[in-house]
Amino acid sequence: MSAAPRVLSRRDMRALLGAVLCFFVAGCSSGPPKQLRTQAARDLSCSEDVLTTEAVEEGAQWVTGCGRRILYVRECDREGTCTYQPRDARKQAPKPASS
Repeated sequence: MSAAPRVLSRRDMRALLGAVLCFFVAGCSSGPPKQLRTQAARDLSCSEDVLTTEAVEEGAQWVTGCGRRILYVRECDREGTCTYQPRDARKQAPKPASS
């Protein structure tokens, strides 16, 4: 005889939904967004695969590639659509690696 499938309570369903949402949010937030890498590659005249990023603070990232670097800051409109805008008009040389 097989056991009847267990029906989840509302509390269990909320916990499961919360865990699933947390998983997806964490997965989507790792690394720079594709849009930023694509824009930086165009701005720096560089291939995306050689770009490196460094998070400065929430919503701001340095992107370095092909001997130059630009600071990008995330800006969101009223509808919640966000884009990354360059904040460093001069394309700076990358800072030297620390030893």
